[in-house]
Amino acid sequence: MKKNKLTKYFNFWLPVRNRPQGSLHSPRPVYYPQNAEKQLYERIQEFMETRKPYLDANYSIADLSRRMYSNRNLVSKAVNNCSGRNFKQFLNWYRIRFAAQLLKEDPRMRLDEVSKLSGFNTQPSFNSAFKRNMGEKPSEYVRRYVKGRRFLPAPSRKPEPEPTGSEFPSSPDEQN
Repeated sequence: MKKNKLTKYFNFWLPVRNRPQGSLHSPRPVYYPQNAEKQLYERIQEFMETRKPYLDANYSIADLSRRMYSNRNLVSKAVNNCSGRNFKQFLNWYRIRFAAQLLKEDPRMRLDEVSKLSGFNTQPSFNSAFKRNMGEKPSEYVRRYVKGRRFLPAPSRKPEPEPTGSEFPSSPDEQN
C-alpha cells in the first residue's frame, strides 16, 4: 500500500490485515510496567491487612478489584505474579493466618467456629486449606500448641508458605 498523507492519518479505517507496519493504530499488545503491578499488589496487601475483607465468606476478586479501582484481570495478574498464588489461594492464605491466630488465642475454640469466623463456608474446605498452608491438620496444630511445643508447621511435610523466622510468614511473598 502506498503511503500518502491520507493513509497516514486515516489508517484506523483500514482492516487490520491491510494496515501498514508500524501504523499508529495497529493492534499491539499492551504491556504494563512491572512496578505498576507491584504497586497494585502492595495496595492489595495493605488493604487485606487493614480491612480484613477475607473474613467475608463471599468475598471475590470482583469485590477486590472494585475496591482497588482496577479491573479483574490486572488484580488477578498482580496477585498471581507477585504472590505466586491464584486469588482463591491468596485469600485462603490470609484466612488461615487469621484462623491460626484465633487458635493461639483460644485453643479450646471449636474448629467449626474458627472456620466460620475466618471466612470459610465449609469445614472440609477449611481443613484442606489449613493443611495446604500450615502443613498439618488444624486439630494437630492445636494439639501441638496445647502440649507446649513450638508452633511451627509439621516437619513431615513441607508446607506451601515456608515460615521464615516466625510461626507463619507475614505476607505471601515472604515464602520465596
